[in-house]
Amino acid sequence: MTAVLCVTAVLTGCRGSGSGSNAFPMGERVTVGPFIYTVLEANWKTEINTPDGPKLPKNRYLLLRLSVTNSGGGEASMPILRLKNDKSEDFPEQSGVEGVPNWFGLLRRIPSAETENGIVVFDVPMGAYRLELSDGAPPGEERTSLVDIPLQFAPQGPLPENLAPKPEGKQ
Repeated sequence: MTAVLCVTAVLTGCRGSGSGSNAFPMGERVTVGPFIYTVLEANWKTEINTPDGPKLPKNRYLLLRLSVTNSGGGEASMPILRLKNDKSEDFPEQSGVEGVPNWFGLLRRIPSAETENGIVVFDVPMGAYRLELSDGAPPGEERTSLVDIPLQFAPQGPLPENLAPKPEGKQ
């Protein structure tokens, strides 16, 4: 009986299982099936330059830079990823963003024991999200984990002179 309780506690206490449990923070390695994902960076964009010219989003583009390792025994297809907001709405990756440097693309096969780095793109309202990572198994068998993507604003260059801090002694 004790062994059954211990196994149940281990299986139900797994962090980042995608079923309402805690999510992993950005920068942490997350293993889901054969894949080891690391979300390295998040950037918001108001447009993307494509070979056909600037492409405007419905909301804002969120570009996530990922490192993905296939730790499985053979080549594996990295699945399409989704973002979830606090209302549990799903937002799939965008297609047609070929102008984004290092874009993963939508068809991505990763050889065994190889690591790929690239960008995935979402068109979402600005806010905090959770990235749902998948092992790529069929529905009903799929295992997932979540990574928190907090809303962060990156500096866009130096502050204008009238807003920059003044050196001590000058007013």
